[in-house]
Amino acid sequence: MIVMSLYYMARGWQLDIFSAEREMHDRTSRIPMTAKNFIYAGAGGVAFSLYLGTRSAILYAEGTAQSINYFFLVAVVSLMIYIPLLIGLAFLIDVVTKSRHTE
Repeated sequence: MIVMSLYYMARGWQLDIFSAEREMHDRTSRIPMTAKNFIYAGAGGVAFSLYLGTRSAILYAEGTAQSINYFFLVAVVSLMIYIPLLIGLAFLIDVVTKSRHTE
């Protein structure tokens, strides 16, 4: 799935149709494509952090109290790491595609 999305993005860059697709999407949708990308990146960061918190609570904890502690500790630290990372990546991709189109 990742390979297909990278192929689609590269194809859009080569044919310079990315901005036209964005404009068509923004005309028909209430939420612009840029905002959707940031929402998806944030949701992906939250989902991955919850996964890591749950996994660490199941694998490494030896009791209920320790599993709750591990879950919240790993989930919060993962949120602090992955949400800015994924939103920054979405922002970087957005900036690169916009600058590529203006050239």
